[in-house]
Amino acid sequence: MPTSNDDIKRCSVKRNPFNHMSVTFRKSVISKVGGYIDVPLFEDYFLWIRVIHSKYPVLNLDDILVKAHVDGCFTSKRGGFHYLLKEIHFQNLLLKGHYIGIFQYGRLQEIT
Repeated sequence: MPTSNDDIKRCSVKRNPFNHMSVTFRKSVISKVGGYIDVPLFEDYFLWIRVIHSKYPVLNLDDILVKAHVDGCFTSKRGGFHYLLKEIHFQNLLLKGHYIGIFQYGRLQEIT
């Protein structure tokens, strides 16, 4: 994962720059950007995009603080026509909100 604020911002137009289960944040910042918004499968990513674009400083530690076990079905949940429709909806929100440009549209991929 990217560690510096600049690297995180650059990464965020291509993929989720955070592992959600390891994130610690100030509740006041999350409230100021509107909190979680119902964007099925992309709530956390959309939240982080809005935090980053509101110019709040963000970073990832280089240390491993969380160990998680995922089963063999984890990656299969991130595919198929249903997922594609959710991804298109998410990208439309990002484009409409000027979080990404037309050249980034269609190139996103959430990896958390």
